[in-house]
Amino acid sequence: MKSPTIASFLFVACFATATTAWTEETAEGLAFFEKKIRPVLAESCYQCHSAKAKKLKADLYLDRKAGWVHGGENGTVVVPGKPSESRLLTAIRYKDNDLRMPPNKKLPKHVLSDFETWIAMGAPDSRDAPMEVAHESSGPQSKSLEEGRGFWAFRPLVAPELPKVNDGTWAADEIDHFVLANLEEKNLKPNAPANKATLLRRTYFDLTGLPPTHEQIDAFHADDSSEAFAKVVDALLDSPRFGERWGRHWLDVARYADTTGGGRNFAFPNAPRYREYVIRSYNEDKPFDRFVKEQVAGDLLHSSTDAEYNENLTGSGFLALGPHNYELQDKALLRMEIVDEQIIAVGRAFLGVTMGCARCHDHPFDPFPTDEYYSLAGIFRSTDSSVPGNVANFIERELRDEYANIREKHSEMQKTWEADLKQAENKLKSLGGKASSGKDPAKSLDPKKLEGIVVDDDEAKIVGEWVSSTSNTGYVVTLDIHDSAISKVVKSCTCPARKPRSVK
Repeated sequence: MKSPTIASFLFVACFATATTAWTEETAEGLAFFEKKIRPVLAESCYQCHSAKAKKLKADLYLDRKAGWVHGGENGTVVVPGKPSESRLLTAIRYKDNDLRMPPNKKLPKHVLSDFETWIAMGAPDSRDAPMEVAHESSGPQSKSLEEGRGFWAFRPLVAPELPKVNDGTWAADEIDHFVLANLEEKNLKPNAPANKATLLRRTYFDLTGLPPTHEQIDAFHADDSSEAFAKVVDALLDSPRFGERWGRHWLDVARYADTTGGGRNFAFPNAPRYREYVIRSYNEDKPFDRFVKEQVAGDLLHSSTDAEYNENLTGSGFLALGPHNYELQDKALLRMEIVDEQIIAVGRAFLGVTMGCARCHDHPFDPFPTDEYYSLAGIFRSTDSSVPGNVANFIERELRDEYANIREKHSEMQKTWEADLKQAENKLKSLGGKASSGKDPAKSLDPKKLEGIVVDDDEAKIVGEWVSSTSNTGYVVTLDIHDSAISKVVKSCTCPARKPRSVK
């Protein structure tokens, strides 16, 4: 059985986009909370404002959404969508001398900015523990491995049975059966088939993102064969535009950008190499399992040629992309922030789940306990992917020179050409040639030593006014003159030919 290719996942990608678009904003907000807000609350607030606190301060729980929604002894602390009215933000900014949290150390500026952004987003929070559970002995527990295997992302690809439909004549292929079954379930009928112009336009936009030209439309209308549409699809799949169009979707998954974002916002000078790698993978219809391996562990894969080595190494650029604040002063924390970002990226791209929650607690919805998160973090942490320093950066590895042999052969040929040129120069000198420079031009060759018939200007007959050249320093004849349009009188310069005795 052949490995599924990237193109074979296009239908799944389209379907997933259509069915999950309504949750995109919520998912983005919850991800922001889990990555930016929850770890700060756990580290800086839970000691005094959680069910595990020895003594609860201000009757305020911050270890659950219900806690800040209910508020503390002084009322509401977070007003979703309104940072300026949220007392929590006032406290962590140290704006009120009587209310400074955490009391021992003010949070960094970028953390304050994250809290403001979170509240402005509507304060999304995935924690669902109720207020009445005041004191807990343990946090949420992750699902078992068997329970987790029920999630669609962890199940192997299978060929499902085709659903039964009433109108079997409408379905042209297997996918049509699933579409028609859902329509019939809701007592709906399919639309009439699109006309050729509409069908062609949809196909072009779907596969290349560009509309068809007038010539392409006319050619499709003129083709009445049963294979007309199939030929168009095949041509578009073979077009470089296909990879550019659909590679964009993967670049979104891979959080591709030309800069790091955050902090000093460094440029990724080699990011376009990864972009071209993705486009090339789509256009070559690379097997999806190979596509995954190259991005997660491309630097460890076997390669038979320099080109294959470069392809594998470029694919591993997936782990280097993503937003990072390289100016974080705590370098140990910076390394773990990078590791956490890599784990989250791998989980989302290749497993279809978020794994960042397990950094602080067992994942309550998926089979990711905290200890397994840190086992995976140890793998990424043991990989030298960044350079520590006042301003850190990623380590870069050199690609192999695929054209080394060609370059070496060219260098050898160049040496031969240079030797031939040297011989020609020596021969030129032997014929009386010499270099000319400055404002006093000298002749390059002595006409009397040249073979063949030579136009000799020593006895030239000159009529009218002519000007001697001051710029041309290399010529054979003695004189180098030109008409500078000094006067409009008739001018002429007649040079007699000298015929050497050796010429018959």
